[in-house]
Amino acid sequence: MSLYRKQGWRYVTVAERLHTTQQAWGFDGLMATSAVRYCLGRRTYIATVCADWLVLVWESLPENVQRIIQRDVEEAFAKDDAIRADPVASPAYRPLGDDCDRREWERVRKLWEAKL
Repeated sequence: MSLYRKQGWRYVTVAERLHTTQQAWGFDGLMATSAVRYCLGRRTYIATVCADWLVLVWESLPENVQRIIQRDVEEAFAKDDAIRADPVASPAYRPLGDDCDRREWERVRKLWEAKL
């Protein structure tokens, strides 16, 4: 699967346009981590899109960015588990979103669980 970006009147692959890690992930991975943080807990298609993207780019992300994303996702799992276990907690808010969203984050979690 290739990622594309519009350049003028045509689309080019990201590889043609982004040459360095800094350009690809922005400011020490800030753009990658910000995207994941935005997607965590969303109850829309974006959880699936983000999970698909992470599976696609995981190995090319810098190690420090992988660690930050892993930490953020694991913290969200811990909070989500606690809320789901609490019988009086409102189902209106869950840190990983609905069940279908949580399944997507479980797929992301497998990226580092295999290495443990």
